[in-house]
Amino acid sequence: MRKDKRGMALITAIAVLALMLILFGGLAMIYSSQVSRNKLEHEQSQAMLLAQSYMEMLNDVLMDQEAQQDFIKEFGSIRSNVPVEISASISEEYPKHQVKIIATAQDVKYNGNTKTRDIKVKVTVTVDDEVRSILANYTYKEVVGGALLDYAVYANKINFYSNGDKDKEGDPIIFNNSTWYKDRKGTQSIASKQLINADGYKFGGIERGNFDKIFHIKKNGEINPENDDFSGFAQAVNHADLSRSIAPWDRLSEPDESIPYCPSDSVITQSCIWNGDEMAGDITFKAVDNDIVVYVPIDDEFELNGAKIEFYNIETDETPKQLYFYAYSDNEDRVEIEFDEKSTITTINNTIDDGSNEYVDVFFICNDDLDVEFKNENEKNQLEAYFYFPKGKVKWETSKVDKERYKDENRIRGCLIAQEIMIVEKQNDSHKGYVGIDYVPPRAVQSGDSGTTSASVTLNRYEEGGKS
Repeated sequence: MRKDKRGMALITAIAVLALMLILFGGLAMIYSSQVSRNKLEHEQSQAMLLAQSYMEMLNDVLMDQEAQQDFIKEFGSIRSNVPVEISASISEEYPKHQVKIIATAQDVKYNGNTKTRDIKVKVTVTVDDEVRSILANYTYKEVVGGALLDYAVYANKINFYSNGDKDKEGDPIIFNNSTWYKDRKGTQSIASKQLINADGYKFGGIERGNFDKIFHIKKNGEINPENDDFSGFAQAVNHADLSRSIAPWDRLSEPDESIPYCPSDSVITQSCIWNGDEMAGDITFKAVDNDIVVYVPIDDEFELNGAKIEFYNIETDETPKQLYFYAYSDNEDRVEIEFDEKSTITTINNTIDDGSNEYVDVFFICNDDLDVEFKNENEKNQLEAYFYFPKGKVKWETSKVDKERYKDENRIRGCLIAQEIMIVEKQNDSHKGYVGIDYVPPRAVQSGDSGTTSASVTLNRYEEGGKS
């Protein structure tokens, strides 16, 4: 174990040192020029001036988040609570100068698709018999794009409202995250390895004596993670903690003046701005050369009323295309999005043998504060999309149909990510309400960057150490 730690530290040290030596190649020149500009300061503290130069150069590298991603990720990946020493020398011209850079990282903290950690750095320089140091405290942040790719449903709070009373909060939804079942009734459990060639189901509901299965999650057997470990795959998460945050979707922003309004009387093949009341009925999108981004400005509320959205991913090369609905608020107040009972969203041309879609190619995203409502009135309501609302409160009405038919009546084929989800039960005398998600993973995202990892470092504190 000790050899492993030393090896890990050495690998990290070599990687960081290699980059530092390249970047610090001209540091002797900087040092000499600073000395000539301020000879008195140099005479008083050569060690401090040199330590400052090292720390400033290191900080410049860490702040260059676009050019130095590999270095930043290496910096953020050092083992927790193990000081990593990186030694360097400016040049052979100063053989008596000793420089030590020690980085110590605290434990990683996870929040959704974001991990953070505090890292302390100490630069110590010895010149002749004088020793001076600089201390800095950094926060490292790593975000996997803007999506939680391995969850069917994620919310910091998932709650249940019985009999349609949305003003009376009921018991929280309880998810069984460890057990998969062969059937929608949840009577026959199945080992996770058997899911590779079979459908599997998970359930969420209220534990009142008998377990009321209100929320159904289905996993297609064709989806096969490389490690065959489904313990953290397509699971529903309920932290019941609204203080947590979900990272905003990255690399999408409001449109510039070059983006036109969407045509309402033809097939849409390029990015455009949703054209208000003109957009209704059958709406067809075909992505050929580039992804299509539909910008949806919301002044107060946005209603998708009876719209049948069809997306054709025309694969002219090996790079798949996606359709993004990027909604954003036009005011400072909370906005609303409503999907009515007759709305559908589907991708046409990535189906597998049974006619279902193999991947999610449609993404519906809003990074602003909003209320979302999925309505259902016994109409077939199928939405094939990756819904991502990091600040959203989602109200989802259940279906007044037999539980054996829930998947055909009120479901999402894809994923639902939100800050809070409210399951509002609608029932009659003979049947309770149900909702369902068929987990369909998003295809590897290209321009949306939800499949990539970005890292950044923030300097929290910088101070001079004492004289030794």
